[in-house]
Amino acid sequence: MKDKKKIGFWISYISKQAQRYFNESFSKIGLNRGSVYILKKLYDEDGINQNALGNSIHLDKANITRALNKLSDQGFIVKIQDREDKRAKLIFLTEKAHHMKTEFFRIYKNWNDILMEGIEPEKQKMLYDLILHISKNTNNYLGDKNGK
Repeated sequence: MKDKKKIGFWISYISKQAQRYFNESFSKIGLNRGSVYILKKLYDEDGINQNALGNSIHLDKANITRALNKLSDQGFIVKIQDREDKRAKLIFLTEKAHHMKTEFFRIYKNWNDILMEGIEPEKQKMLYDLILHISKNTNNYLGDKNGK
């Protein structure tokens, strides 16, 4: 019998392929991996406190500051001093970021379409449930280090 690779190998392989796809796709619109996580969070919660933003995507203060400075230099975000806490900064998307929102989420949808191509809807649902179960297993074993 031919040696078959274990499920962990395939999950890792798909993860590497996803990173490759996202790096290539997002670099075309001027974004790197860290920027993508920040923008995704800001599309959900524009105006979030810088510290809360860093905590939500698991970046320390130095890395979140560096990433936000780069996004600011690129014109995607602005930092505004919090009126209630003068030490804190609130992070807002600019018009430039809002204009690329459709393209930003199209990249995610396209990857999902690639993954699900040729899989019947009922099998997609089953696959989703299985992946969710596997994710919960890893979370129970290791703890949630990625937010969800």
